[in-house]
Amino acid sequence: MTRVRAAVLEAFNEPLAIRSYPHPDDPAAGEALIHVDIAGSAEPMCTCGWASLLSLCEHHGARIAGRIEKLGAGLDRDWLGEPLREGDRVTWASSISCGECFYCRVKGQPTRCLTRKAYGISYRASDAPHLRGGYAEKILLRAGTAIFRIPDAVPSEALSEPAAR
Repeated sequence: MTRVRAAVLEAFNEPLAIRSYPHPDDPAAGEALIHVDIAGSAEPMCTCGWASLLSLCEHHGARIAGRIEKLGAGLDRDWLGEPLREGDRVTWASSISCGECFYCRVKGQPTRCLTRKAYGISYRASDAPHLRGGYAEKILLRAGTAIFRIPDAVPSEALSEPAAR
């Protein structure tokens, strides 16, 4: 069985530990399996000069970029309606919000949604499917995640490199 490595925080104030998890089977409907190319730190992201992605990243909290390895059934377009294909470079929102509450609908601030689930925070690596954080070789994105195709002209590093200011 193929395994995937991930850096996991097992205890507060301790170094990340490298753990190995089973490679995910085919993604479920609406999910995407992404090979992670770059994962940023807790620094503010998307502070580069790529204006077309800047507002998306600030609004949705994108911090990681990778290439689509497999798409689940029914997932063929990104958040903006652009076609998605295996091999495309993408980034995604750091969490999934409800889309219905005051912050989601009225304020247009999904990062304040009280029921949102954040990758790398709301999911434990020890719970299947394990790969729900960006410090791993691969991440399995849940159905409903706002995925954004990255234009070829935009380097992945521009999405997570604070020095790109």
